[in-house]
Parts: sequence; C-alpha cells; structure tokens
Amino acid sequence: MSSQDNKKDALSEEKQKKREDEDKVAVDSFLTEIESDIRDEQLQKLWLKYRSLFFVSLAVLVIGVASYQFWTKLEKDSISQQATVYDNALALMNAEDFEPALELFSQVSNDGGNYAALADLQRASILINQGKKEDALSIYRSLADKRNISDKFKNLALLLEVLHGVELMDTEYLSNNISDLTNPSNPFVYNALELKALIQYKNGNINGAIDTLKNLIKDERTPVDILQRANEVITVLESGYSNS
Repeated sequence: MSSQDNKKDALSEEKQKKREDEDKVAVDSFLTEIESDIRDEQLQKLWLKYRSLFFVSLAVLVIGVASYQFWTKLEKDSISQQATVYDNALALMNAEDFEPALELFSQVSNDGGNYAALADLQRASILINQGKKEDALSIYRSLADKRNISDKFKNLALLLEVLHGVELMDTEYLSNNISDLTNPSNPFVYNALELKALIQYKNGNINGAIDTLKNLIKDERTPVDILQRANEVITVLESGYSNS
C-alpha cells in the first residue's frame, strides 16, 4: 500500500473517530434533557399533586442507555447521513426552532434503527414541552412496539409513557406496562417499582403501595436515593395520608 493510501486511511479513521465523539455528545445531551424534563417539570407537577409519593430516579436510565454503544460504529453511508440529519435537528432544537427540528427528527425516524429511536424520544420531548402530551404518548407507545431497535430504548419508552401518562391513562393499562419492567433482570426495575407504587396509590391501593416500597427497601441493590424516598413515603402513608 502506498504512503498516499496510508494517509487516506489515517484521515478516514480520524474522521470516523470525530463522528463517533460527536454522536456520543449528542446522546449524552439528549439524556441530560430527559433528566431535566422529568425532574424539573413533570416531576414537579406530579409531586405537587401527589405530595411525597411520586418519585422517579433517572440514574439507571442514564447508565443503561448511555452504556449502549451503537454510536461507535458508523460504517454505512446511510447511518452516517442519518447521524448528520439528527445532529442538524438537535442544533435546531437547542436553538428553540422546534417546528423545523420536528421535521428533521421525523426524517431520521423514518429511516429506522437506533438513531430513529433517539429521534422519536426527542420528538416526544418537544411535544411534551409544547403541551401536546397525547401526541408524545403516541410516540412512546409506537416506539415500545418497534422490533428493529434495542430493548433498552423500548423499555425507556415504556417507562416514559407511564411517567407522562399517569394523569391521563387508565390505571390497569399503566399497571400492565409497568409490570413488563419490574423483572429483576431489567435495568430499569427500581424506577419501574417506584412508578408501580405511585399507580397503586393512585388506584387507592395504599397497602399495596406500602408493600411495594418495603420490598424496595429490603433489596440491598436498591439505589440509595430510592431507599430514602421509599422510607419517607412509607412514613407518610402509614400516618394515614391518602389520595382522597
């Protein structure tokens, strides 16, 4: 191989590495936005309504989704193009130019794959901020049913659907969705169990909510922040507080 070919290969590898770094930053930025959306807006709203009962930690979500390294290999031209459109949409969204951003995210979504899943989650986030919660819930529901994406994205979509739909949806439907995530092998199990307790509380099953929280406390693998919230909520519920 000639020295010129070697230089071309080196430039190609450098370009590939740069793309991988950019995509990782895009994903990290998206996860940060989800955390901000849930903690600062949705959680605050539901916290006021249900007082100390509603709590969702995003630690497992961030670790679980960020650990999925699909962005490290962009070997196909189609995926690279998809990544470029996604980055452009993300820039528009960060500039609060939401309608063009939604159009580009929809274009990425139509191409399928894990970038499409990220684009769908971004679309849903924008729609929720615009007050179009039903449209966002429809995206979460569709995403959870897709076959060609990582299970981690499907599970995240299920969790977000329950989180944002807890005020709107039937509790039986919510319970069925959460039950799919409460398997001990699921990386989102502790978040799901917190939401399960909220649904039980909303449904008037105070004893069930307490039992769910006590099981969280007994599990030595439960994250510390969840343990603290579970203890606080149990104290409130056992003191006779109800949602009536």
